[in-house]
Amino acid sequence: MYPHIVRNTQLLLEHLKEKHERNEPVELRDLLSAYTMDMIASTGFGVEINSLKEGEDEFTKAGKGIKEGKGRFFFLAMFLNFLRPVFKFLGITLMPKDATEFFTRFIDKALESRKHEKDGASGRSDFIQIMLDAEHEDHTEHGNRAVNEEQENGHKTETKKVLSYSDIQGQAFIFLLAGYDTVATVLSFTMFLICMNPDCLKKAQKEVDKVLEGKFPDYDSVQSLPYIEMCMNEAMRMYPPGYILDRICDKDIEIQGIKIPAGMNVSVPVCAIHHDADLWPEPEKFDPERFTPENKAGRHPYAFLPFGQGPRNCIGMRLALLEVKVALAAMLQTLTPVPCEKTVYPFTKDRFQIKAVEGLWIKFESRK
Repeated sequence: MYPHIVRNTQLLLEHLKEKHERNEPVELRDLLSAYTMDMIASTGFGVEINSLKEGEDEFTKAGKGIKEGKGRFFFLAMFLNFLRPVFKFLGITLMPKDATEFFTRFIDKALESRKHEKDGASGRSDFIQIMLDAEHEDHTEHGNRAVNEEQENGHKTETKKVLSYSDIQGQAFIFLLAGYDTVATVLSFTMFLICMNPDCLKKAQKEVDKVLEGKFPDYDSVQSLPYIEMCMNEAMRMYPPGYILDRICDKDIEIQGIKIPAGMNVSVPVCAIHHDADLWPEPEKFDPERFTPENKAGRHPYAFLPFGQGPRNCIGMRLALLEVKVALAAMLQTLTPVPCEKTVYPFTKDRFQIKAVEGLWIKFESRK
């Protein structure tokens, strides 16, 4: 998938250079939402679009509709689980119907197209193809039938589970929903907070210059940017892309005297944990030094939950972090973010979403 990341990041840099030449400010959330939607289209479905330059096409509009569709109903459904069947009865959906129907058709069409391709499909490097390859894995040897495995102590029957068409369809939809707004949130807030803290900006650019040595960031080099990662983590602490984790208890359990019955919906308030002053002194202050190895070692591992924890954490975490690191490194390598006349800091946070009411406005200057 890395070639897709490179292409879209280069298009982002071209767009920002044009903005700089015209002395135009940018609103980071809108700008980077377009970038991440282009990234989702290519890494997920092999569709190359350039909404930064060409404007919104149907794919981008549907993605934007899903992002804007989340709001009060989504917020209420997360906290008041009993309202979900009421919403369903009243025909209230948490996501816009037109957008979800579009992406369902889009995913179906992409899957059918790949299945009928005779040559070259296996050479693709996107999410859809990975899922299709997993569906066909070991079919020549085992098929979809149960595998009878004979062991020394008797006979054991194992069922080899392979991905079904509906599994692939569902995973593709989750890939799109989970990877769009979350990456845009992390990337936009990280860049804005670096911009608003000049000392952090200097450290970040110094690290980028030393590691990249004038070259475009590759997969290996972005793994060697500890300060950039510290800035990302602090931005995710302050403005977590998933501000609530929702899980259903699968069996009766008691934790520290609290009984949780099977079937109960359990919500973990990530945003509240990330702003707990007992865990994070001066929680409203942007301080990447909280994430030095020494500070991390002295803190409870569940004090920081941007992608969840344990076996049910976010499956797309590695790809999301890679996208953010590459974009940050590439931008800071050639451009310097600076405040502009539209910049508002501190800003007002939206009550129902992780976003700035006034927007995240900055300008980019060329380092040359």
